[in-house]
This record gives sequence, C-alpha cells and structure tokens, in this order.
Amino acid sequence: MALLRPVTDDEIATYQRDGVVHLRKIIDQHWVGELRAAITDIMENPISTAASLTNLGLMSNDPDQVKGFVAGSDWTSDNDYAALTARTNPALSGQVLIDEAVSDTAAERGQFFHAGNAWMHNQTVRDLCLHSPMPEVAATLMQSSHAYLYGDQVLVKGPLTREKTAWHQDYGYGHYEGLQICAVRMPCDSETRDTGTVGYVRGSHRPSVVYKVNYFVSNAASPDDDGVLVPEIDGHEDEFDIVYFTPEPGDLVIHDIATLHGGGGNRSETQTRRAITVRYAGDDAVYKKRKMAPPQALEPTLEPGQPIGDDPVSFPRAWPPKARA
Repeated sequence: MALLRPVTDDEIATYQRDGVVHLRKIIDQHWVGELRAAITDIMENPISTAASLTNLGLMSNDPDQVKGFVAGSDWTSDNDYAALTARTNPALSGQVLIDEAVSDTAAERGQFFHAGNAWMHNQTVRDLCLHSPMPEVAATLMQSSHAYLYGDQVLVKGPLTREKTAWHQDYGYGHYEGLQICAVRMPCDSETRDTGTVGYVRGSHRPSVVYKVNYFVSNAASPDDDGVLVPEIDGHEDEFDIVYFTPEPGDLVIHDIATLHGGGGNRSETQTRRAITVRYAGDDAVYKKRKMAPPQALEPTLEPGQPIGDDPVSFPRAWPPKARA
C-alpha cells in the first residue's frame, strides 16, 4: 500500500535543515488501524521488552509503592528490569520529571507504557516496520538509497500520566554511527499539547554531538556513559528553538537520530496518546558498540565500523522492498 502522496522537496529540505519534519496526510488509515490493534495486543499480552516507565519512577522513589514492571526487559545484560532499577535507584531517586499541570487527585494514576523491538515479537508491527510506506519516507528524507530497520519503540501515555519524557537524543541509545539514521513516529491518536505532544529542538542535530543517555523519565544520566550532558531545557524553553507538532492519525513525524526532543505528561482525563517510533539506518550507518545503549535483541555479527546493512538478520532491509515470501 503506497504513500498517499509523495514527500515534497520542501519537506526534504526542512528535515535536512531542522532535523525534524511533520508530514501531513501521507500514510493510509489501514496502517493506523493495524498499529492500534498491535498496541492493544501488546498491552494486553505484554512482550518481554514491555515495561511501565511510571512504575520505574515510583520504584526509584519508594520501592514498596509498586510490585514491579509490566514484564521483563532486555535493557540489562541479565535481562532483568529489576536489576536496572536497583542500579539506577540512586540516580533516579527524587529526580523523576513530573508534569505539574497533570492532576494528581485522580483515583487511578495514568501509566507511561513502553515496549521495544516489538517487530521481533508481533507480526503486525513487523509488517508495519518493513512493508508499510515508512521505510520509503525514511530513505527519501535521509537521501539514502536504502533503509535498514534498526528497531522500534511503542510508547503509550494513558490519561493523567504525570511523567514527562525527558529531553534526550536517540543517538546514544543505539549501537550505530552515521548521518543517515532517523526515527519515524507514527501516532494512532490525535495529539494535542494536553496529551503531551513531543517537542523538538530545531537544528540540534548539527553539529553532531553525542549526549549521555538518560532514564527517559528523568534527566539523570550515568557518569560512566560517553558523551556530554543534555543541556538544561526544562524551565529554559525560550532559550531554544523548539517546535511542537500536533499530528493526526495518517501523519508522520520524522526526526534525525541526533535531534533533541522531549514531551510532557498527559493532562487529558479521557484521551490516550499511542504511537510507535521506528528507527531506520541509511547507507552511511555503521555499527558502533555504545556503553549505555540497550543490547540488541539479536547480537549483531558486525565488527565496529562495518555497515549496518551487512547484517540482514539483525537489521533487515526495509527499502527498497524485497518480494514477500
């Protein structure tokens, strides 16, 4: 099922200049429906990489408040999210980012849900990542002849989710290096500032700076990580060129992997914010082992500096399309 319209030269130029672009009415509603069904399935039957980032924050402040996460995760070498929590408690304690505009009087707290590499566990997500128009969009904006699937991230903020998404850059979270790497975000709900739409710092992808990874609901970062600290943006938004988009189902928002971005909590009492972000690597992307990046679901066979496309099992080619079996 093809793009509803071509990507324009102006949209390509905007992506290259700003490090982010909002493409309106470009993907068929068929794929939106498929994503909704996949997210429902993943939340009702959590895959091994699913977790509640809300519970991560609560556990860091008071481990007795909650019993744990939705499921296990492959973030740590022993595949145990509890081990991650134990390791990061000192860093996270008291530093979880809370959106004070979200009501704290509700009987039930909203949940910030995360699941990574769903393409390896859910056939619908795999089809979306490999056979929808998203990889064509990625290749076109990156000006790359190929797009290889690096991974995906399902993110859901239910009504009255108080946790913010910390300002961060995706570069340090991946075992890759290069200028042709992007993240394609596909929402399946109408997004507004009330539901915590994502903001992007225009131009922050150039010059190429690798920032330390944080814990997504906190600015805390490991001192052992390579790179530099993310600049202090919260409370200083006027000092940065930030753009916020309010995408609709059928839109895509694509950012360069080095672009700084972050989001608020979900202030709405009724609306859920559901989306998937799919990361694609282009022609110049090479493998680079990073200290604090989550391990790959499949251990790559690549040596440092080897093109991502040389490992079609861990990083399958998504564009140009191959004939489906």
